[in-house]
Amino acid sequence: MTEPYDNSPQVSWTWMSDRMYLAVRNELPDHTIITSSDSSGNIEYLKKMSPVTDQNVIYSFTTYEPYIIGFGTARSGMGGYRGFESFLKDVPYPVPEGLSEAEIDRMAKEICSLMPEDLLAEGLRCVTAYLKGEYDCHVLYSNQYDGGYTADWQRKRMDSLGDWSRKYGGNIHMMCVEFGCMDSVTAKKYFGAAEGSGIRNEVRIRLITDLRTAFEANDIGWSYWLFNGVFTVFDPEKREMNAVTDDAYIEKAYDKALIEDALGLKPVFPRSE
Repeated sequence: MTEPYDNSPQVSWTWMSDRMYLAVRNELPDHTIITSSDSSGNIEYLKKMSPVTDQNVIYSFTTYEPYIIGFGTARSGMGGYRGFESFLKDVPYPVPEGLSEAEIDRMAKEICSLMPEDLLAEGLRCVTAYLKGEYDCHVLYSNQYDGGYTADWQRKRMDSLGDWSRKYGGNIHMMCVEFGCMDSVTAKKYFGAAEGSGIRNEVRIRLITDLRTAFEANDIGWSYWLFNGVFTVFDPEKREMNAVTDDAYIEKAYDKALIEDALGLKPVFPRSE
């Protein structure tokens, strides 16, 4: 199960999840069961759950926070959506520390400089909040951790999940089943984001690195989203979305910085006789 949503606030999600778990376990006594936190797999809802004692259950969540970087550009054109995210320009991550009000104002105006008038007010509001380390318009509880949007902020979030596991004995199996960041090339090519907008690849790499290392520091398993869809492990300039990914294509197009540096993996390419 991933990303349950819009459940009744009058009923505990743990209560509902446990009953589904028991129904499945009764039929599949030896299978690994992957369940999820509520509100689209939000980590703050995971910490509200009371885990079962079954050691063959994995508690999953998804994260793209801060969304203005991780998922914001992906909203460009999806489902006909038209918002300020399609026009973001060079959003910094990590956010520099110690910015003055004047610096924040100048940076926000530059980041929003491609936005049409009807989207500018919302864009400036959200970008300004992001630069201040506050709620960035798309993240639940994003401003409860001290400091701005940096590697330390990501680590504090995942440390809180480690604390949750230790509260119940420290043997809770956790996994982030989705994380990643869309690049500007894909956003423009497939979703019509404005020319000059988008997330630079080095920013994308940094976000993914910070998330992956924060997971591993707290014994949280992970799976990256996505192999070769709108999010990708391939070089944005070289890849073809949904192409046949044979060995030759992978060797030519994979993103070394993403695979080896950000995700900490080493590709092994099979060679024919």
